[in-house]
Amino acid sequence: AEVDAAKRVEEVLGGAVIEVPLAAVMHAELAAAKDDKTRRRIERSLVEPPLGWSLSKAVRDAMDRTMDQSGGGLAEEFAILKTVLDGNTEAYRKCKPR
Repeated sequence: AEVDAAKRVEEVLGGAVIEVPLAAVMHAELAAAKDDKTRRRIERSLVEPPLGWSLSKAVRDAMDRTMDQSGGGLAEEFAILKTVLDGNTEAYRKCKPR
């Protein structure tokens, strides 16, 4: 369903879809951890965003930290986003199942 929706946005509506995977949030949190105890706490407390319109402060903070990270699997997606926002749609890759 996600891929079908993305294709509709791209092909029918002429939009762009940029994917930011939730696993990147965990990666950013763990990368910032200073010790094993902190890593275990993060692993136990990582909150998945709800399927609604509001996000808890913990999720918003985790997403902000993910956005602040350089690399972490997001560098390519953000580079594509910047390219598209700059008006260069030639570098844009169509959505596909991963």
